[in-house]
Amino acid sequence: MMVWPVPQPITVARGLGGNLLEIVVLPLVDGTELIIHAMRMRPKYRSLLP
Repeated sequence: MMVWPVPQPITVARGLGGNLLEIVVLPLVDGTELIIHAMRMRPKYRSLLP
């Protein structure tokens, strides 16, 4: 199991099919970002939407 030293914030975004997704993005040292996790958005994050 991999353990990150700090919690990764979750971003909510629409996928290509229009579904809402939870996405975890890891910032890299060169300034780019790497998506390390994506899944269907759980109801507990609905309150984050505008």
